[in-house]
Amino acid sequence: MDWKQICKKKIEALTGEIEQLRVKAATIKSTDDHDEILQDIIETQLKAMEKEKTSYVQTHERIEQLLNEQMTIELLNRFKQDIHLYSHTEKRAILMLAIKSIAYDFKRNDFEIEYRLTPYVEIEALIGSGKSTRKTVV
Repeated sequence: MDWKQICKKKIEALTGEIEQLRVKAATIKSTDDHDEILQDIIETQLKAMEKEKTSYVQTHERIEQLLNEQMTIELLNRFKQDIHLYSHTEKRAILMLAIKSIAYDFKRNDFEIEYRLTPYVEIEALIGSGKSTRKTVV
């Protein structure tokens, strides 16, 4: 089951639950002393469920946009492609993006290579990852 189907099922379930809750709210008799408390509880629950449903609807729409976006389709197709089919220039570019920094220590005659977690700089910036791995080469 993919994310689109999960969102769709959750939206359908929430829609049904919201309708049931609205029916229950409409059937409460106004003669009981606790009616106002029950109405407040139901209204609060309705607002929470509507907010959750809106979140799922927005997520579903965003998934649709991403799946139909040409750049995303191209990127996914690139991941499915065998790396041996890339040109030498493409392979070099991907490897160069994987390196975050190179530091050389002249006193110790030693250098360090700091690698990125991902070769895609935009993704790393988006997730706010400052973490990386260091490899000391002697």
